[in-house]
Amino acid sequence: MGDVNNDGRQDVLIAYDTTSPVTYFGRGFLSFGHCHSIDVAENNSLPAANNARDGVQSACLADLDGDGAQDLALALAAGEIWVLFRENAAKDALMVVADLPIDGPARWPVAVTGWIGERCLGAWNVSPGTGPACFGRTEPGPITLRWRLPGGQPQSREVVIEQGGTVRAPLR
Repeated sequence: MGDVNNDGRQDVLIAYDTTSPVTYFGRGFLSFGHCHSIDVAENNSLPAANNARDGVQSACLADLDGDGAQDLALALAAGEIWVLFRENAAKDALMVVADLPIDGPARWPVAVTGWIGERCLGAWNVSPGTGPACFGRTEPGPITLRWRLPGGQPQSREVVIEQGGTVRAPLR
């Protein structure tokens, strides 16, 4: 699960052991649509005759290069590891990236949720100094982050995205 296209809805990545992985966009009304634009097999995204068609052992969506965009990491059945980095230079890429600083108050994962009004954008486990939580919007505006540090009270923070790009929001 992850927000691949920065629309504020959770998308689903399904990895198959006999064919290439497929990403489905959350459409917002209890259904998903196939994402043809980033389909690994359709777009020949991997070299060597698209080795992903032989199957995938594991796959994940994560911001691997720290730009706020969800990247795709694949462990192929043949033992190869491939990472497909997503560009985040588009003006309409509006995202809040919440992370726990390595020198911050938590030493273990913390659950973080993102909200637009009363709509939850998803929940992420965030570890200090590693994978952040990424919450996207389709237009400028606020995203409310909610979390609770171990032994502490629930906290929230409203982060406003005023223009395209990524807004970093360290949790302290």
